[in-house]
Amino acid sequence: MTENHFTIRAIALAIASVALGACGGSDPSPFATLDGSQPLVVAHRGASGVLPEETLEAYQKAIDLGADVIEPDLISTKDGVLIARHDPNLAYSTDVASHPELP
Repeated sequence: MTENHFTIRAIALAIASVALGACGGSDPSPFATLDGSQPLVVAHRGASGVLPEETLEAYQKAIDLGADVIEPDLISTKDGVLIARHDPNLAYSTDVASHPELP
């Protein structure tokens, strides 16, 4: 692995640690698991039912709504910048190919 890859991995782990530490809903849920304990609420991609997924606003909303954990999808751009995105290729979910002004 390259030094850049280790740096990206360290940044991703730091972001995940901060995100997980900021979570932790305190309101009791009316839904108990089979052993009677409260379920763990995981907000994959943030509060994607309320706000656009994979955005800082969706992550914050999930925390505000009491999620125990947020699970962001982070990928690295060609220049090594981490972005929150599920698919590594914009063509999967956008019409970017039809916009020649976007290289």
